[in-house]
Amino acid sequence: MADECRYNGGGSTFLSFIMGAAIGGGLALLFAPRSGEETRNRIREYGDDVRERVQAIIDEAEQRIRETVEEGRETLMEKKEVLTSVVDSGKKVVEAGKKAYDAEVSKQTKKPA
Repeated sequence: MADECRYNGGGSTFLSFIMGAAIGGGLALLFAPRSGEETRNRIREYGDDVRERVQAIIDEAEQRIRETVEEGRETLMEKKEVLTSVVDSGKKVVEAGKKAYDAEVSKQTKKPA
């Protein structure tokens, strides 16, 4: 669980860093001494680059979530099999105990007093 907290905090910090870089880069482009068309092209290219980076982060996060869900599903199925086995064993023990008890009661009721 501690690893999850560290990862989430790191992801938030990284995303904040990316967003800060995007804003800073955009402001730098706006205040640079270039023509309007050149500045617009650079902003567009920079925006496309940031969009691709953010999409890569989203894709990676999505893949990790899928893997985690699948691992959880597999663990749940394993635990279900173990629990089913334990319950079945418990039923067998109870049934055997009941038969032994019934046999003992039967023996004691047949003995003459």
